[in-house]
Amino acid sequence: FGSSDKDSRSESCFFGKTTSAPLMVRSCIALVAAVGSSFLSQAPQTNATNATEISNATVATVGLPRTEKVYIDDVLIFEGGSMQNDLNKCRQFTEKSKREVKVCGNGIKLTAHLFYKCEGKTGYEKHKVDVGSCDTGKDSGHCETYSPANRSTFAEYRSYKIQQC
Repeated sequence: FGSSDKDSRSESCFFGKTTSAPLMVRSCIALVAAVGSSFLSQAPQTNATNATEISNATVATVGLPRTEKVYIDDVLIFEGGSMQNDLNKCRQFTEKSKREVKVCGNGIKLTAHLFYKCEGKTGYEKHKVDVGSCDTGKDSGHCETYSPANRSTFAEYRSYKIQQC
């Protein structure tokens, strides 16, 4: 809020005309309150699915325990706590990768895709593989592995995404 002259007059939030600073502040607060109230009243009703998504988003920002780990070809590529920014990002397997995937913990999974960009094409939905237990009943140190030994075509998979369960 800049002053337009020596008697503390500024442009109004609503009308673009010159008015006193206290009146302008009250007008701006009223505008923000009205817009915020309107926005909240138009928000979709929360259902069980939305609540789960909100809950998962909250957990992701708080941090996963360090027991949540992902390895590709015995190289650690994700660890809970320090690598939160790597969740939900599509990555490509390297050309030299043997596609030996190990996911440890019970709160994350790796979804591998036959095509680049972590997407399937019509008719190829069956060529998506989830690795990871996502079972909170299992020990947090539990690991699951997947490789071309499980499915020979897995050697041709091109992309993957690490997601929170």
